[in-house]
Amino acid sequence: MRLREWQQAMSTALADRGAPLPPLRVRGLTGARRVAVYRNNGFAAQHAALTAVYPVTQRLLGAECFTALAHRYVTDFPSQSADLRRLGRHLPGFCARRAEFAALPYLRDVARLEWAWHGAFHAVDAPVLTPAHLAGMRAETVRLHRHPACAVVVSRHPVLDIWQANQDGGDGRADLRAGAQCVLVTRPDVQVELRVLSRADAALAAAAGRGAALAAAIA
Repeated sequence: MRLREWQQAMSTALADRGAPLPPLRVRGLTGARRVAVYRNNGFAAQHAALTAVYPVTQRLLGAECFTALAHRYVTDFPSQSADLRRLGRHLPGFCARRAEFAALPYLRDVARLEWAWHGAFHAVDAPVLTPAHLAGMRAETVRLHRHPACAVVVSRHPVLDIWQANQDGGDGRADLRAGAQCVLVTRPDVQVELRVLSRADAALAAAAGRGAALAAAIA
């Protein structure tokens, strides 16, 4: 068996307990037992990575439910990168498709907010536009580009209130009747900051993000 074929067989066996094992030289433990240990260690690392990115999502679901969700998620979305920081990219949409979470309609957007926080924290540094840069430019021709450490999360639910209520020391209580919130996620210095935007500001940011000229985005 060629190395690439062996690696593919091992990858399949790690993801599927019923898949045949590739040829293994073993001492003591059986090949199946060794692969099981490796499989459990691999999931533990992936589970830890997801928990680090989605602590509020975990708190909303409960630790046991989140672990079950993580098992299903890594099966459907196996890591495509050696960097586990990228593993949870599809989790918000995955939560939205789970019928068992229908009673938590805000869960997807809270997860989106956590992923945006994660992205802002790890984003590369880049120059920041200031009003002085715009002096003398025509708004009809200026097109803005989103800073790598910046995102806007638009939700029909009070996602920032829910996020804040579920931080360490929070009681987990948020007024779900508070309505929609648009949240700017940014990292102006070292710390990630979350700020509520008006719907108009969020619309301007979205239009600029689509490549509209500044004047059109303002309009």
